[in-house]
Amino acid sequence: MMAALVCAGVLAAAALIAAWRSPRGAWWRTRIGGQFIAAILLWLILFPIGESQTGGTLVVLTAGADARGAANAHEPVVALPGVEVAGRVTRVPDLASGLRRHPGTTRLLVIGDGLGLRDREAAHGLDIAFDPPALSRGVVELGLPDRVAAGATWRVSGTVADVAGGRVELRDRSDALIATQALAEDGRFELDARAKLAGRAQFELRVIAADDARVETLPLPLFVDAGAAMRVVLIAGAPDAELRAVRRWAADAGIAMSSRIALSRGIALRDGEVSVDAQRLGETDLVIIDERAWASLGRAEKDTLLEAVERGLGLFLRVTGPLPESVLRDWADLGIRLSAADVAQSTRLPALAGTLGEPVGLMRRPLRIEADDGVALLSADDGSTLAVRVVRGHGRVGVSILLDSPRLAQAGDSQRFGALWSRTFSVLARARGVTAIAVTPRARVDQRSSVCGIAEGTHVEAADGTQAALRIDPRVPGCAAWWPQDPGWHVVVDGESRHPVFVWSAIDAIALARAETIQATAHLAGDHAGMTAATSTPARRGWIFLIWLAIVGALWWIERRVAASYVSEGRPPA
Repeated sequence: MMAALVCAGVLAAAALIAAWRSPRGAWWRTRIGGQFIAAILLWLILFPIGESQTGGTLVVLTAGADARGAANAHEPVVALPGVEVAGRVTRVPDLASGLRRHPGTTRLLVIGDGLGLRDREAAHGLDIAFDPPALSRGVVELGLPDRVAAGATWRVSGTVADVAGGRVELRDRSDALIATQALAEDGRFELDARAKLAGRAQFELRVIAADDARVETLPLPLFVDAGAAMRVVLIAGAPDAELRAVRRWAADAGIAMSSRIALSRGIALRDGEVSVDAQRLGETDLVIIDERAWASLGRAEKDTLLEAVERGLGLFLRVTGPLPESVLRDWADLGIRLSAADVAQSTRLPALAGTLGEPVGLMRRPLRIEADDGVALLSADDGSTLAVRVVRGHGRVGVSILLDSPRLAQAGDSQRFGALWSRTFSVLARARGVTAIAVTPRARVDQRSSVCGIAEGTHVEAADGTQAALRIDPRVPGCAAWWPQDPGWHVVVDGESRHPVFVWSAIDAIALARAETIQATAHLAGDHAGMTAATSTPARRGWIFLIWLAIVGALWWIERRVAASYVSEGRPPA
């Protein structure tokens, strides 16, 4: 910028001096204007608009790069940690240090596996060229929740590269096979499992080749959160096998369930306090009721129940038999319309991804469900809807026409039975706002992770009891940086809150870590490609030079004509 200003001043002074000394007379204004235009064009040739004159390209060698080929490059070359340097290549601890050594850099040529998180932040605002290398053999994409609720079904999904005809296996700590699946042609997989006991759980994901050789083993840490006990009220018009199985499952899952099941007129089986009043419903998360129990409610009780739903209560409507017209009208007012349908009563649920065995045959009511702005809560393997939910105020209302879900457990698929009711309860129950601590997914040893949603005084406890204080970043309130030193389980302690976090070792899932770095760098390069617009500068400069040359030639011709006229007239220039 300073050079451009100095050059502009010199050219302006030269044009002014030329104008002052230019002889008056014919073509005087044309000559003066041409001199200033020529000066401006000359400055544009030397300093094209849109091009940073202090800019240049910096070659950056990252892990996996071959430094021997870059040693003879015409641009300056720096090597980040993990690269063996050779020749005139300069080793730097990070990209920011390399940029400080070459302050005029506007473009990066990244060679190797790409830039890490800290280096990607330093590269923002620069034009980046990056040719992604081939991915390593193994898991290159992984989707895994860091915590789930007890009794819920969780899913691990991802992509495996270069293992054609292979499979993946999900195993627990005792090496028992939980789920398995053959890899798709593109390497994709999805495996489902159920979270049982609350606490820290450790699973393994194994990649097996077509010849049964083990390609890779990844740790899958999972924290099963017991959470606050859900408060459920069950009101039924008659006992049945499904109610018995659901009550037993709820007790095992730690759900606080109160029930009232009618046995005959005026006689009911009661467990806990069940009353349809505003106070009781305000303390409840979910109410389960069938068509017979609904028909027995008075108008005032129905209004109280629906007002509670408006304020956030969940309501689950079970269809166990023929529906009276009054019930159909009441439920239609909620946005759920049920009508008779000529469909088979037998049905099957889609199998959980990766589970073994055939789907179990179940029974359904021959009804069609229609709902305004409804969302399917449960579907059969043929795509037909078995349960749907709608939003009413701050609460949610669901209805199900599935009859004999306990057959899942009786056929040995207790995992699917628990997953079915766990999802139903969690989707429909009253929402509870919880402020959670967020940690960078898959934290690794000696790599920076971010911890957000914390207050001053928060620290991290390692397995051996050592503590690391977290300092809040003033630029990002509630967030701090953390460099874990040891693999395994850690705990983020924020006052009374304790948030378990698993730290992967440096040798865990190497193919995955490399793939994430490659993908992030390629994304960054795509976002910043062409920012300097250097490719169009030579063409613009060439056209400007031709115009400048034409103007200078015209001025020379005019000066010669004016000088010749003065000589022929025998008088000196004015």
